[in-house]
Amino acid sequence: MINYQDIYHNGLLVPDMEAAMQQFGDALNLTWAPLHRFENMPFWTPDRGVHKLDLAVTYSCEGPQHIELLCGSAGTFYDPALSSGAHSGVWVDDVAASAHAMQAQG
Repeated sequence: MINYQDIYHNGLLVPDMEAAMQQFGDALNLTWAPLHRFENMPFWTPDRGVHKLDLAVTYSCEGPQHIELLCGSAGTFYDPALSSGAHSGVWVDDVAASAHAMQAQG
């Protein structure tokens, strides 16, 4: 069971990071942490196992629940052409145990 008090961010996949930062920043009066780009980042999914992807990401400076903007490699989980990627990020004490529990719940 997710404790909604532990939500750190709400994330969205966007096709153009700079345009999205401008649009959401203006609309929601947000400023952004520096944009980070990860190349060949290891990533695991149940259907593909461990594979590599490129990912650009930033978070709003304002919180306590932050907005996360992401843009990833074509054909991956973080490809904005394939999905909205809308999600909530939650702090947990044990990532492996929480991942197993969520998989068991489907």
